[in-house]
Amino acid sequence: CLTWCHWLKQNGYETDFEQYIHHYPDKRGEQLANIYPYKLLGEFHQWLDETYIPEKFPEYVRKFVTPEECKLISEAIGYEINLHP
Repeated sequence: CLTWCHWLKQNGYETDFEQYIHHYPDKRGEQLANIYPYKLLGEFHQWLDETYIPEKFPEYVRKFVTPEECKLISEAIGYEINLHP
């Protein structure tokens, strides 16, 4: 599965973006995060729909939610997330 940045590189986009410090509430704490240009929003949505949601999101979500929450998330995004794949 390609990360967003790898997808950009693979598709010929520049990946040297300005960054800011983002604070994650979990154990990751403060991390540098890229500031992506608005013009990439359409490409990001495409990557999200075609790559992240089907390939990575279910595994990520299953780490943190209950079966009922999996059902609600599945209904909200229109993609089945089973607690036990």
